[in-house]
Amino acid sequence: MKFLYVLLILGIAASVEAVYKGYGKGYGKGGGGGGGNWGGYDMYGAAGAAGAAAAGVPVSAGTSLATAIGSIGTFGTAGPAYAGKLESREFHQYELRLCSCTKQKSSRNLLIMAKVQTLTEQSLQHQQEANEMKEQLKYGLANVEAMKNDQGRQQEKESTIDSNQLTVEDLSQHLLQQLDDLVSDKKLEGAENVHAISTSEEGRTNSAPRKPVRYASNGQSDPKDCYDYFLKGNSRNGVYKVRPYGTNRLVQVYCDMKNGGWTLIQKRQDGTTNFFRDWEDYKEGFGGVYGEHWLGNSLIHRLTNQDHYILRIEMMDWDKNKRFAEYTKFTVDHEDEGYKLHVGGYKGDAGDGMIKHNNQKFSTRDVDNDQVVKEFGGSCAKRFHAAWWYYKCYQSNLNGKYYRNGKVDDKKFDGVAWKPWTGANYSLKEVEMKIRPISKEN
Repeated sequence: MKFLYVLLILGIAASVEAVYKGYGKGYGKGGGGGGGNWGGYDMYGAAGAAGAAAAGVPVSAGTSLATAIGSIGTFGTAGPAYAGKLESREFHQYELRLCSCTKQKSSRNLLIMAKVQTLTEQSLQHQQEANEMKEQLKYGLANVEAMKNDQGRQQEKESTIDSNQLTVEDLSQHLLQQLDDLVSDKKLEGAENVHAISTSEEGRTNSAPRKPVRYASNGQSDPKDCYDYFLKGNSRNGVYKVRPYGTNRLVQVYCDMKNGGWTLIQKRQDGTTNFFRDWEDYKEGFGGVYGEHWLGNSLIHRLTNQDHYILRIEMMDWDKNKRFAEYTKFTVDHEDEGYKLHVGGYKGDAGDGMIKHNNQKFSTRDVDNDQVVKEFGGSCAKRFHAAWWYYKCYQSNLNGKYYRNGKVDDKKFDGVAWKPWTGANYSLKEVEMKIRPISKEN
């Protein structure tokens, strides 16, 4: 039916084309004999009739277009129905496609919803895990805090024990020292006051004659100390090379020329050098001669046994207050004798912090020569983090630990100390120990 409908349409189109052509050639000629006022325009031509006949429409050549159209209208009862079927089918197909798209969208929506649901569940699970981890972390932190508290309590207990031990040790040392002080005070009977105002007298404990000089020049021409340079006209402070008697090499020393040719044997000024060292380090010396240093017990022994020397100790606290202590007798024995100290003849304004160290051997953390009974604390050098001519244990500790601002840790008593001036729990800012031949004094 669809095919016939198409043929009818084609026939009508062909008739119209023929009428148009007939009109161009003359009336009725191209229209298959059509005539009248309208000629090829208004008549249904032969081609149209043929097309109509093929389509089953009862028209002939010369039939008017109106009639033909009416016939088509008659035929059109099937046309619109067919067209309706076509439209219905297309609409149905559209519905099917729309339904398919809707189903696809619904499927996608379902997938999206499923994914959203999955992500939501995963998020809830992660949140739950995070909460559990937070709880575990809180629990762990609580345990750590508890452990820290336990450790702190344990440290407090240990500190209390150490403090008690130190207290017992300090008490024993202080008792022994007080007994020693009492005996010394009875023996001295005010000799320290005499020393403070006179350099010509020595205390009763220092009244032993001087030891003879061990080392002679043997024709040596090199300066043996800073004072020799001073006598030659040198007046600038700085580093010079000297060769003490009995040595075969020149060594560098720092010379204080402006104050009369002093040779420095020790200097403390900024805490850059560690003074808590072994015997060998103190024997050979350490540090730099321009800064903090210990000249060395071996060299100090050589210097102080080639002539009779005086020792001058200059000190400054953290408020820039300065004091000094000077001794007209200062000698250090050979290593075989433990670098034993011989000191006396005090004068100055710092108080005598060396007299009780007289006749004591040198002690370091690895060589203990002090007078403390080992059952009552052992090594003074270890106890006070230094090296010195300890007895039981000290009146001075000039090689002690360097504390900035002078404040020593509680109950340590291990600073750069000079008890007669600042006490045992204060650390000095600067110290210089220097020597010069006493025979050259005016």
